[in-house]
Amino acid sequence: MAIISFTIKDTQLQRVMDGICYDNGYQATITNTDGTTSPNPETKQQFVKRIIIERVKGMVKGGELKKKEAAITLDQTELDIT
Repeated sequence: MAIISFTIKDTQLQRVMDGICYDNGYQATITNTDGTTSPNPETKQQFVKRIIIERVKGMVKGGELKKKEAAITLDQTELDIT
C-alpha cells in the first residue's frame, strides 16, 4: 500500500487543524439524545484525518466522473450522420 504524506510546520499545525475543524463543523462537545452534553469521542486529529480522506476520495470520484462525461461528450460530437 502506498503512503502519501505532507509536512506541516509545528508552528502552523494548530492553525491547520482549527481551520479544517471549523470549516467542517467539528464540535468538541456533542449533545446526547437526553439533552446532556459529552466530550466528542472523535478527537480533532481523528476528525481532520477522516475529513482529508473523505475529500481525497471525493476528488478521485469527481475526477473519474468528469473523465467519463468528457468521453461521452466526445463520442457525441464526433458522430456524423447524413
